[in-house]
Amino acid sequence: MKCKYCEDLCIKRGKYKGVQKYFCKNCRKYQREHYTKPRINAGKVDLIKRLNNEGLGISSISRLLNISKSSVQRIIIQIANSIKKPFHLERNQSYEIDELRTYVGNKHKECWVIYAINKETGKVIDLVVGRRTTKSIYNK
Repeated sequence: MKCKYCEDLCIKRGKYKGVQKYFCKNCRKYQREHYTKPRINAGKVDLIKRLNNEGLGISSISRLLNISKSSVQRIIIQIANSIKKPFHLERNQSYEIDELRTYVGNKHKECWVIYAINKETGKVIDLVVGRRTTKSIYNK
């Protein structure tokens, strides 16, 4: 096998979890021919989404599904980034604005969820997550 770093010839030197390791005499680095990372299938991604919606924390989800915490966080962030804001072209309607205060990490890190709903239809018109300022309330 050729070295991935210096293109010199590598020799066999031991195994790691049943996979052959190679050693380069020139740059003195160990490497494997193929690296495999277990993929998280679509069923587990759907289960992560449902467990998160039920209110389970990242640690609980990772413990139940035998997935690392960082993988669970990464999947939740990917799901959150794929959510699109609703787009409504409504005129002369009556809206209600409400807000919810929560925290991230500890109580010194406040986070506000501010949303506007149509009084008649009950549909969410706009949503803002962040600090409670006049800019976040009147963001349009």
